[in-house]
Amino acid sequence: MHRIAVRCADVGAVGRFPSLHAKVVDTVGALLETGHRNGKEMVSNLIKCELSWLNTNHPNFIGGSRAVLQVRLLLKRGRAPNAPRAPTAAKLQDRERGGGAPRRT
Repeated sequence: MHRIAVRCADVGAVGRFPSLHAKVVDTVGALLETGHRNGKEMVSNLIKCELSWLNTNHPNFIGGSRAVLQVRLLLKRGRAPNAPRAPTAAKLQDRERGGGAPRRT
């Protein structure tokens, strides 16, 4: 595109004035450089958007209703789902005292 601009500036009235020719070529070059940077940033942002998209149609994706169904099935089978368990009252009291492992009595 820069070569096309230089050739166009050589033809006609612009070609007769060397300082005008240089100014036109510099201005076109600056505009192309700005557009190149903006375009590169835009493509980079589009790629980031595509990489962060969640494919909810993938067979390994577990959505809300499917996750609830799996938890219900696990509970029916008598197996608890993989969720963190709340600490017992004895463990909480031991932590408040600053002790390590709970004492066995």
